[in-house]
Amino acid sequence: RQGMRAFALSYRKAFLDHPNATAVIARRTVSAPSSLRYYTEAVVRLTGAGWSHSEALEIVLAVDYLVMGSVMVPFSAGFARAPESYRPEYEPLARAVEETDPDAVDERVFTSALDRYLDALGDPPGAP
Repeated sequence: RQGMRAFALSYRKAFLDHPNATAVIARRTVSAPSSLRYYTEAVVRLTGAGWSHSEALEIVLAVDYLVMGSVMVPFSAGFARAPESYRPEYEPLARAVEETDPDAVDERVFTSALDRYLDALGDPPGAP
């Protein structure tokens, strides 16, 4: 799990460092040799840890979804209006936006979702 977490964090950072590449890469099929090597290595590592091939691919894809989603649709860009503009009709939302640090929320939500997902995986079937 620690290896997957470290990979996901560095994978996300690479996309954040090159935001224009994210949308292009997200629309491509997995056919480039570098992508095929990445997915193959990830499946090899996860099957070596005890996951089946299909489970391994599902784990890698889930991490991809978390990474790509967090980069392409960040919270901080979604609620750009001032909290007061949501009042009075959306008071609970206004309070939530008001209490949320837009400079930290995207990273915090990503790492929280990633950690919860990885923790929920548990151990591979048949692990001691």
